[in-house]
Formats: sequence, structure tokens, C-alpha cells
Amino acid sequence: MAEPSVDRDIGVLTERSVATEKRLQAVEDKLDEVLQTLQHAKGGWKMLMVIGGGAAALGGLLASFWSTVTGKH
Repeated sequence: MAEPSVDRDIGVLTERSVATEKRLQAVEDKLDEVLQTLQHAKGGWKMLMVIGGGAAALGGLLASFWSTVTGKH
């Protein structure tokens, strides 16, 4: 039969293992939420970049047109 200190150590290690498994599950759940959020936001940042690029191009064209009209280069 095992000594009481060995049984106690096994019990402590078992409890720590269970607690670690619960923490790992919580981390996995949070990671799943982050991944889901990123999937939803995936198209949003691309559209923002398209709009920003279009606005920059339009601003450049307007500045070029304005300098041509006013004769200031």
C-alpha cells in the first residue's frame, strides 16, 4: 500500500491537473471567440483600405486638376 504522503501528493497533482485542464479549456474558448471576431472583421478592413485608397487617389486627382486650373505647379 502507498504511503500517506504519496497518496496526498497524487491527490494534489490530480487537483492541479483538473484545474489546468479547466484553464486550458477557458483559453481555447476565448481563442475561438477571437478567431470568430477576426473572421467577421476580415472583409471590413479590406473595404476600409479600398475606400482609403480611392480617397487618396481622388485627392491626388483633385489637387492635380486644381493646380492645372490655377496655373500653380
